[in-house]
Amino acid sequence: MGLFMFKHCMRLVTYLSTSLLFAVQALAANNHFGILCYHNIIDESVQSEKYYPQTISAQKLISQFNWLRTNGYIPVSMQQILDARNGGKALPEKSVLLTFDDGYQSFYTVIYPLLKAYNYPAVYAIVTDWIETPANKKVTYGDEKLDRKEFVTWQQLREMKDSGLVEIASHTHDLHHGVKANPAGSNVPAVITPAYINGKYETESQYEARLRKDFQRSFSLLKQHLGAAPAAMIWPYGRFNEKAAAIAEEAGFKVHMSLVDTINNTPDQFHLGRLLLDNETSINTIENYLKNKNKDVLVQRSLRIKLDDVYDPNPAQQSKNLDALIERIYRQDIERVYIQAFSDTDNDGVADALYFYNQQLPVRADLFSRVVWIIKTRLGKAVYAWMPISAFKGKNNTQQIKSIYRDLALYSKINGILFDDNLSSDNKFTDLKPLDAASLRLTDELKDIVYPYPLGGREDFATMRMISAPVNMSDESEKQFNQNLAELNRHYDAVIVSAAPYVKGSELTQSGARNWLGNIIKKTVPQVAKDRLAFELQTVDWRTQQAITDDELIDWMRDIQTKYHFYNFGYYPDNFQENQPKLNEIRPHFSINTNLGLK
Repeated sequence: MGLFMFKHCMRLVTYLSTSLLFAVQALAANNHFGILCYHNIIDESVQSEKYYPQTISAQKLISQFNWLRTNGYIPVSMQQILDARNGGKALPEKSVLLTFDDGYQSFYTVIYPLLKAYNYPAVYAIVTDWIETPANKKVTYGDEKLDRKEFVTWQQLREMKDSGLVEIASHTHDLHHGVKANPAGSNVPAVITPAYINGKYETESQYEARLRKDFQRSFSLLKQHLGAAPAAMIWPYGRFNEKAAAIAEEAGFKVHMSLVDTINNTPDQFHLGRLLLDNETSINTIENYLKNKNKDVLVQRSLRIKLDDVYDPNPAQQSKNLDALIERIYRQDIERVYIQAFSDTDNDGVADALYFYNQQLPVRADLFSRVVWIIKTRLGKAVYAWMPISAFKGKNNTQQIKSIYRDLALYSKINGILFDDNLSSDNKFTDLKPLDAASLRLTDELKDIVYPYPLGGREDFATMRMISAPVNMSDESEKQFNQNLAELNRHYDAVIVSAAPYVKGSELTQSGARNWLGNIIKKTVPQVAKDRLAFELQTVDWRTQQAITDDELIDWMRDIQTKYHFYNFGYYPDNFQENQPKLNEIRPHFSINTNLGLK
């Protein structure tokens, strides 16, 4: 073989070896796996003094282990996942990771023997402060004080780790509890919010320092007692934000796990999602999760709410107003709520006060974070902040606006933001103009400002932009409207089209308004993906300030669904104090479970 041919062959071998390495790494990075999250497991033949949340029986766990084995699922270890991430052996088909949270003694007495019997690896997340508690002291568990014997010991943890089956993860050192998050006393998981202590909010830097100290302490204790650095941070209550995740990575953790069960886990991800199991979880639920069946919400129903209607200088009256609002939303079968986070007290189209703690504008009432947390946790609805882009009183410069948005995200647990820079245009006919490029750039920058703090990180955070449909749809206005839609679609996760035919300057009659709405829907839907578009109907005729009749509103709702087969819509305003629109009348047509004509 000549020298040239030899060199050519060596280059070919090198190329093929490199290509094979990349292929193996790509395969490893794209191995999908599910993660099951358990808590306490009890032996029903032994009387228990304490039943913890998400407790299931040993017999149920055995039946689930048997189902996994019978159906070809292979429990893998955390180390196997990390090896696959680093270009090592790919995960087997139908891999699943078993995780157990909190550090209960039942893991050692009930679960560990089962893991040995099945030869199944697992990850065990412990709160290191609980393990550090002396035998003669009580463990602070939420609002309770529990005997130290209810939790495992360092000696037991070392034994299980040395078996090769159990990997120990951090469940934080001492953040498995809530903190007071606002003057109203909302109890929010300590990882995700600054605390409100002695009449003051933690600053951004104080909040971050608290997390950093805790994560480093837990990491250090696990390494000290077990002889190896922990790989995983498993969040208490499954709650986290991107700032917490970044601080955990800085402390040395290689992955973090939540209870987001819609994530398609692969080894290359830093954030891994899990399915939370309890005694009511069926095999069918586990199977659907492990098969990664589509869980997307196909239908949206929404309300846009003015906190100005809740606010009252009399605290007792404000409390009554808030109760009425919560009851109203509870009775509405909807998926999301847009909540006004600002106040324009003089109706000049510029926000002069805010409903959340911030460093730039007066706080009319520290109400927003409380309302958001109630709606999210008690009612189970997604909550979005309705905010102006740049229409704020004061210096009104970019730094002021960014500071406002940073505080919004830091101190309230929103699912996203509805940007609306036309605060005074609800009731007026306005000419359709090209979008302001500066406002688009600003909102792109604002997204980067807020992403570190929302609950669940950017994966669970959405930005939306409000746009008004033109009442007079000429060829020129239609062209501009379509151009604006396309531009908004590039910058935001969704577009909310305000479909309001009855504005000042409009001469539309009832039949004309119905036809106009249909025309707007037909022209808009092809321009934007259906899951990134929603329409907002009006409930007040802005020309007369009179309520639109329930019959007319119902006609619009029926048309959207049965004529145009579109299902993402809401309405504004909602008069929760006067029951307008009447819930009993609109519910059959507005409920998220009533999708007329759904194909």
